[in-house]
Amino acid sequence: MESIDNENIIVVENITKKYDSHYVLKDANTVIKSGVTGIVAPNGYGKTTFIEMSVGVRKNYQGKIKILGKMPEEIKSNIGFVADKPSFPRNIKVREYINIVSEIYKVSLNQNLVREAKIDEILNARIGDLSAGYLKRLAFLIAVMHSPKVVFADEIFANVDRGAVVTIKKMVLELNKSGISFVISSHDLNDLADLADRIIIIKNNGFEEIPHRRVNLKILRISSEDNDLLYELLKKDFQVERDDEGLIVYFNDLKKLLEEITKFDKEIFTIKTEKDKEEFLNEIYKSIYKD
Repeated sequence: MESIDNENIIVVENITKKYDSHYVLKDANTVIKSGVTGIVAPNGYGKTTFIEMSVGVRKNYQGKIKILGKMPEEIKSNIGFVADKPSFPRNIKVREYINIVSEIYKVSLNQNLVREAKIDEILNARIGDLSAGYLKRLAFLIAVMHSPKVVFADEIFANVDRGAVVTIKKMVLELNKSGISFVISSHDLNDLADLADRIIIIKNNGFEEIPHRRVNLKILRISSEDNDLLYELLKKDFQVERDDEGLIVYFNDLKKLLEEITKFDKEIFTIKTEKDKEEFLNEIYKSIYKD
């Protein structure tokens, strides 16, 4: 499958959805490019509603959602979907269910995908006996097995073990390299900070993209004898922000960053790396939804 980098794969135009008198989305617009996009908001803000509208399982809304230029119902074969709470027949074995879905999609099962999802470990297990983590892995495998152009995953990292999170994230990144785009919702910014190319939040019944630097994989806090001088040194090669404690530096190449810091001839007081990333992202999240 050819890469579709930078293509606008999803265009959302003036969508409005309410339950009784409560709006979750109102005249909302956004454009989602290829790659991995995170949709972040607290529970009840419309993440699941948007995902379900995008895959065509939730109707009765105003506005348009177009995927690759078409309405969701016109392009189902190019869409994959992982529900927040996947539903499967409980009394058949995993192997049997995968074979049924393979026949429906008319595809040969990619054994590498089965191994990467670690589903090969439970092929002979009854679906009703699986843990939440394995159910999410199975749902993810089913969503990608027919090589769709875009996969929508609703709260895929919620209430699952760390092993499942690591496995699914690794698969998302590998599959994205092959040309599959992902739209993944979460109520927790930390779930997506090291995965998504971009983050879109839902706030005030609409969509707003967070600048990508805010959720960069690698974050460093640093304070020194002269923060202004250090800021001037680092800003040439890195994204740098000031805060009350000193500087916040966003980086991908730690070696290069440390080389630049060694050129600084004043005293460095503190350096904190990714150990406090989760706390920092939580601060961002709280500031976004402070009202």
